[in-house]
Amino acid sequence: MEAAKRIPEGPPRGLLVFLHGYASDPGYLEAAVPAFLRAGFVVVLPAAPDHGPRARPEGFPTDDWEALAAHAARVVADWIPELAEAVPRWQAEHGLPLYAAGFSMGAYVWHELISRRLARPVAAALFGMGAIPNVPLPEGAESPLSRADAYPPTALLQIHGEEDGIVALELIERTLEGLRPAYARHPGRLGLLKVAGAGHELTPGMAEAAAGWLSAWRPDDEGTPRG
Repeated sequence: MEAAKRIPEGPPRGLLVFLHGYASDPGYLEAAVPAFLRAGFVVVLPAAPDHGPRARPEGFPTDDWEALAAHAARVVADWIPELAEAVPRWQAEHGLPLYAAGFSMGAYVWHELISRRLARPVAAALFGMGAIPNVPLPEGAESPLSRADAYPPTALLQIHGEEDGIVALELIERTLEGLRPAYARHPGRLGLLKVAGAGHELTPGMAEAAAGWLSAWRPDDEGTPRG
């Protein structure tokens, strides 16, 4: 799997696997990367199947919503096993605890990985999408929320623009409602940051907030976050 890597100047505190959105590529995330480097993370930026250099010759379907939804579902389905194999390998290479970030489709993929127990990040900061995607799940697929007990103790922060016209804020709020019972014994580990004036985007302020959330958690934390 193709993955760019960025290394902080000082001693790293963790390995951050940062997943991009649909019909995008890791380049969209580059503007956010410095905030995570300053926080001390090694940042890995994988490319999704059928995206960028990995795109099929015919490219993306662009004028058919159902075709887009079906293609996105295939990308997600293909990326999950790739990441399930690659993430432990990256951890072993660096000997660092795992942290997670993702934008839009990348955020949803992290929900799938965590809920299926394929990855167990110390903490995750997810932008633009929760466990409920903005397109229907494939027939027979189960929502990550049906596996909510698999999430704790990962500290999870959803960050979402209040003006997002692509993924409704309501879907993020429903995600937290679905996860809250599973986090009842893990106070402070589940949060939502609503960003006024922001749409379906990842702003520098969002990145700074995410970096602060991630860096507040350590692998041996049992209760409240600490710096």
